[in-house]
Amino acid sequence: MEPVGEVGVLAGAVEGVGAVLVALFSLRRRRDRIRLAQLRATEPPDEPAYWLGQAEDDAPVEPGGGGKEREGEESAGPASR
Repeated sequence: MEPVGEVGVLAGAVEGVGAVLVALFSLRRRRDRIRLAQLRATEPPDEPAYWLGQAEDDAPVEPGGGGKEREGEESAGPASR
């Protein structure tokens, strides 16, 4: 066999593999788009983050408990120790 013929066969095989890879890529992409559409259709509505919680009067609570001190009380920070 001539080296040129072997290279030709190899090049043809590489082209065939490339075509298969492109086909698999497009099939996978289509499948993923269908799955994503199904997930979006069944997605629950957005709710506030659970750690923010709700006060008794249903007013949103600030993250970290608000950080506001009641009047007349000092914070328990390093200065009051």
